[in-house]
Amino acid sequence: MAQEWAVTKLASITVLAPLTNDQIGHNLWGMTKQHPIILILDRWPSRQAVADDAGVDLFAVHRWYQRKSINGRHDAALIAGAKRRKIRLSASELAEARSVHTDQAGHGIATIQDASPSATKKTASAPRVAGGAA
Repeated sequence: MAQEWAVTKLASITVLAPLTNDQIGHNLWGMTKQHPIILILDRWPSRQAVADDAGVDLFAVHRWYQRKSINGRHDAALIAGAKRRKIRLSASELAEARSVHTDQAGHGIATIQDASPSATKKTASAPRVAGGAA
């Protein structure tokens, strides 16, 4: 196995030091983990094949890879194309992949926030004005 190296810049001196397994896992996780949209698109034999099945031009597929996003209006065509090519793909898988968010630098996956009414309740109620109006 090849040795992983960390580069540290100290003033004008560059220091190379081997990374430990812990550092490799921590520092490279975001760079090595593929986004689910990319994993889905990579099931096709080529980007042109994706474009043909989705009914879009090749540049649109390049943008999907770049943005790690596919507009939902293409789901039916992609699922039909995948079925013709015997590629495993479902509407729920596309929807789930679409719900995974990364920040602009590709860092960690965002957590789901609780949007239930109980989670959005104000902790203090507004003071009531005499006469019933708040």
